[in-house]
Amino acid sequence: EDGRINWDEPAIKINNLIRGCMGWPGAFTYYKGRRLKIYKAKTLVESRDLNYGMPGQILKVDKEGIMVATQEGNLIITELQPEGKRKMKAEEFILGHRITIGEKFDKNDCIKKII
Repeated sequence: EDGRINWDEPAIKINNLIRGCMGWPGAFTYYKGRRLKIYKAKTLVESRDLNYGMPGQILKVDKEGIMVATQEGNLIITELQPEGKRKMKAEEFILGHRITIGEKFDKNDCIKKII
């Protein structure tokens, strides 16, 4: 559980967790009830591109990655590994999954959509 992402933390702290847990134990969250290991991400804290939402909410999905709201700033996931699959760029993951803006990575091992 040391690598579990708490989306109620600031983006910078989450990004530090991802970098600090590289390899073992690895930083992870859950997407549609399945573990999603996060390998690389970048932060947006002060930018005109900054979006707002509830912590853990998916705000934007494009070739750059998956933008997720945090308590302070946004995190753009750029490299990840779905449970039982190989490590891949976020762009590849997006092509193979129906990701909807407004869905939320949840601490309770499930995903919820915020309307």
